[in-house]
Amino acid sequence: MALILVSQSELWDGLRLQSFAAIRQRIDIQFKLGHYDRAQVGEYVAKYLICAGVDQQFFLQQFVNEVKFKVVLCRKADPESKGRVENTVGFIKKNFVIHRVFHNIDSWNEQCQHWLGRTGNGKIHNGTKRRPADVFLLEKQHMRQVSLLNHNSNNSITRSVRKDNTVLFLSNRYTVPLGTYQKHPEVQIMRNKENKLIIYVKETGEVLASHSISPDKGQLIRNTSHQRDRSKGLKELMEVVGSHFTNSEMTQMYFQELRKRYPRYLRDQLSIIKKCIDVSSVEVLDDSLALCMERQLFSANDFQDVVQLLKRQRQVNMNSPNAIAETKPTSADVEELPLLNAEAKQRPFDQYVAIMEGVK
Repeated sequence: MALILVSQSELWDGLRLQSFAAIRQRIDIQFKLGHYDRAQVGEYVAKYLICAGVDQQFFLQQFVNEVKFKVVLCRKADPESKGRVENTVGFIKKNFVIHRVFHNIDSWNEQCQHWLGRTGNGKIHNGTKRRPADVFLLEKQHMRQVSLLNHNSNNSITRSVRKDNTVLFLSNRYTVPLGTYQKHPEVQIMRNKENKLIIYVKETGEVLASHSISPDKGQLIRNTSHQRDRSKGLKELMEVVGSHFTNSEMTQMYFQELRKRYPRYLRDQLSIIKKCIDVSSVEVLDDSLALCMERQLFSANDFQDVVQLLKRQRQVNMNSPNAIAETKPTSADVEELPLLNAEAKQRPFDQYVAIMEGVK
């Protein structure tokens, strides 16, 4: 017989007690739902608002702007500001709800109206020494009506762009182009009829990304083109990367060869070289470029391998007792590099047949 326990977090807190250790040790499978973050809470509320037939999305910044609410961040444990709502809820729970029997929602509402007139708003407050009902009549004269929103619902939701240039939707992360976090901190997302997630800028309508919605959870759905830095053109990017090398003529020759071999992926090739520039000295970069030109290693990955090799060799030379101030790559160093045209040694097929047959 199997027993399934389903409850709030208080159940697990109770099972942690020593008196329930025997029961806790017999639990084979357990699963605890974590807390929702802000984006998940907004998505959860928006989903059930749509199910309830409510078109307006009350948790958008647009709503706050149009009704001209002033959002104030309260200090924690500050009874003069943050505790007002909590204290009111606690007062209702302890004074009205407790020890009362409610058969249905109508019974709840009827008894609540009588309690408000008799106790909630009828008794004198200990702090203000005034009845809340009388204070409300005075404050009502200074209240203004909340403006109605003419919201044209298109099932779009506002999302905040994360620092890693991703947008959260249904517990998955969807990538947006590099730099979106700085340019557009908030974007709109919409699910179309083809079950695709459309991420766009609300002000201009510019579509930033389009992804197929994943049915899984906790996945990163990415587009490789989003990782490319498109803030600069190819020509400008080549100039920026080439400015870190001493021999500009050799650098341009190397870049032109990359353009010839990888016309569609030149930006990716330059990005790899740029990463090497960020962590290498000018001497290592110049020696690596000269070695790549000499051995005709026209690939950013080969260039990266050469840089790492020379840095390792220089580190070994610096740690050795006979270290010299400046080191240059030797012919022995070149032999350690992987050659693009290298061929594996081939053995006659008869040798393998003899091995499989064994010694007679």
